Amino acid sequence: MFVNLFFKRVKGNPILQMPAGFQSVILLSVFIAFSNLYGQSNPFPLPDGFPRMEVTGHTQNPEGYYFFNNFHLSVSPDSAWLMILDTTGFPIYYKMLHGFYSNFTLQPETGTLTYFSRVDTLFHEMDSSYTEINTYSAKNGFITDGHELLLKADGSYWILGQDIRIVDMSVLVEGGNPEAHVIGMTIQHIDANDSVLFEWNTWNHFDIFDADTTIVNFTNPKIDYAHCNALDIVDDTTILLSSRAMNEITKINTNTGDIIWRWGGKHNEFTCLNDTVPFLTQHHIRYLGNENYSLFDNGNLALRPWSRALVYNMDEVNKTTTVIHDFRRGEADFSRVMGSNQLLPNGNYQVGWSFNNQRNAVSEFNDSGTIVFEMRSVDTLALISYRALKFEWETNIFDFDRDTLDFEAPVVLGDSAVMQLSVTNKQPTDLVLNESYVTDSSFRLVTPLPIIISSGETITVDVSFSPDSSKYYSAVLSLLNSNDSTRFGKQVRLTGSGEFTGIASHSATQHQLTLYPNPAKDILFVKMSNKGSTIKAITVYDLAGRSVLTQEGINKHGLCIMNVSLLQSGTYIIKVQYSGGVEVARLMVQ
Repeated sequence: MFVNLFFKRVKGNPILQMPAGFQSVILLSVFIAFSNLYGQSNPFPLPDGFPRMEVTGHTQNPEGYYFFNNFHLSVSPDSAWLMILDTTGFPIYYKMLHGFYSNFTLQPETGTLTYFSRVDTLFHEMDSSYTEINTYSAKNGFITDGHELLLKADGSYWILGQDIRIVDMSVLVEGGNPEAHVIGMTIQHIDANDSVLFEWNTWNHFDIFDADTTIVNFTNPKIDYAHCNALDIVDDTTILLSSRAMNEITKINTNTGDIIWRWGGKHNEFTCLNDTVPFLTQHHIRYLGNENYSLFDNGNLALRPWSRALVYNMDEVNKTTTVIHDFRRGEADFSRVMGSNQLLPNGNYQVGWSFNNQRNAVSEFNDSGTIVFEMRSVDTLALISYRALKFEWETNIFDFDRDTLDFEAPVVLGDSAVMQLSVTNKQPTDLVLNESYVTDSSFRLVTPLPIIISSGETITVDVSFSPDSSKYYSAVLSLLNSNDSTRFGKQVRLTGSGEFTGIASHSATQHQLTLYPNPAKDILFVKMSNKGSTIKAITVYDLAGRSVLTQEGINKHGLCIMNVSLLQSGTYIIKVQYSGGVEVARLMVQ
């Protein structure tokens, strides 16, 4: 039943404005500050208090960046970070803030960045130079809610607002509070001139008692009965609303305000054909097209304490659903609040685990459900990010003349090559690049730091390549403006290959090195013809330049016996370091 007879609206109470899920973060933050169970550091320096990450998977894939923000409670009460990390976990952008911030993301239709600030209860928008250009809020006296902002190309936006009313719950439930603060939600579509084009309120369509009693206590002084945490636009006339406290996804007609259907919770209209386990306390509903829907299924500590990411196909006519993807790490992995499930351009799904005790940040699953990439925090609960999303992104503060610096000609081992990269300052003030980082030490920025570039100026920097193996190299160079609280930067990919030289002339008959038998099958004798030579080390490489067999500390008489039985049949390069220098030869293995 509706309880409009017993309420009065409450505005501006900062304590009551905080969503229940965020309050859970506060209640559990006692676990955070001193949790250093895993202690491994990133291979690059980070500011004090910045979350340290472990990465497994395609760490050299330069495509896309990971958008996080960690709640200030997850590190210290004084710092929160907006951050953009590459696939190695390296931060190409960060900004330390003071207070409660969330929902840092890229807006696909506008190409701008937004985040929510609890300090001023506004969404903030930044352009690609990280300059703030706008703020957004709910209208008609409602309190801006931080769960969702959708910017549209026409300048309009969709947003959630909190509608807090005082309800006499004592007449509705035994032990109810006579002045309970009950949180309803409004959906608003607002145009570029701040006029409200559409408004829909949970007070007019949901009942307080639609809430799941395992997570909502109707005798509490504050009741968040719907806890709406996600919006998505299906088409010009329909939207989706996720209500966590009701375990419900609702489809709404934006022309009439009517509910089209209710999925999940107490008013569920659908039957799942291949899964008997319903989603619970869900987040991040998204419509993918072709009647497919994705969401993050948190589970429920009282009913099902494990989490997963789901993709459903829906038959709206027959009111049935079919699970087509069920992504999970294990039955013990539980994210109590927040989380995300994102379809990536390559067809994989990225799952953001948010608040969990297993250190999980993001996992990328392929279509068969295999994890192909994963990022985890080194310290438990060090990265509590409302959502964890991946986008193509680059700043426009400065620019390079190319995306990849390719050392096309192979570089002889022991030699170096140098190429130039053009850098243009596109901002109206001087650009100072005071830090660099490269993922492979075979490449090096030769030009000394700091590099100062005037507005509009283009300069060239030198990058060297010094390979130590005959193989293909791929790395990423970051040029940065960086200090302990802010960073912005840009990355260029580096490629090149090393090669051995003189292989043909380094035959066993022309030089001091003798290999027998050659071809070899099981045992190989390596001998230097100069009796005074001491073999120090032997390395066998495959033709891709990978070291496949090594032997060190050889005897004094210039003779070594090697077991090559574990090598596959084929051609190899053998390099022998001895007291007189280095010899290289071809080795055949049968």
